[in-house]
Amino acid sequence: MLRGLRMSLVVKILNGLNTFTRILVSIFLLSSILVIFYQVFTRYVLGFSSAWTEEYARYTNVWITFLGVGLVSRTREHIRMDFLDYLSGRLGRYLILFFDTLLSVCFYGILGYEGAKLLQVTHRQIAPGLQISLSYVFVAIPIGCALLIVFSLEHLFRKTSDIRKGE
Repeated sequence: MLRGLRMSLVVKILNGLNTFTRILVSIFLLSSILVIFYQVFTRYVLGFSSAWTEEYARYTNVWITFLGVGLVSRTREHIRMDFLDYLSGRLGRYLILFFDTLLSVCFYGILGYEGAKLLQVTHRQIAPGLQISLSYVFVAIPIGCALLIVFSLEHLFRKTSDIRKGE
């Protein structure tokens, strides 16, 4: 019973994280669209353009990409090869699932680590248009990789339970 309560709490936390990430991606996407519309309007109608709008659209695109990949990873909507999932037998499915998750988590970990190292380099670099540190842009890499790791492990635990039940 206690294990069920803990799992229920973990699922609620992950659902909350998923909802928060969706809202954040939606805000970034909407604001990017509005800023691009403003850029086009000012350039072609008013005859001038702002330097910050292109940077803002580019940097929000980085955030949308790294947060969005975590979102599609949770629902398994990303492009992947799933023909090995149809192998018969519980053990075969579990081994494929385990090694798939292990390789993915290792890759996300390395990418996140290298992204975190990039923050040290970009800490003092300032974006010319927005006048912000570039580390605010590139922190999306380790955050997105952390989301990928968490949601990949969640998928492993959920599928392991399904395999044990024989589904």
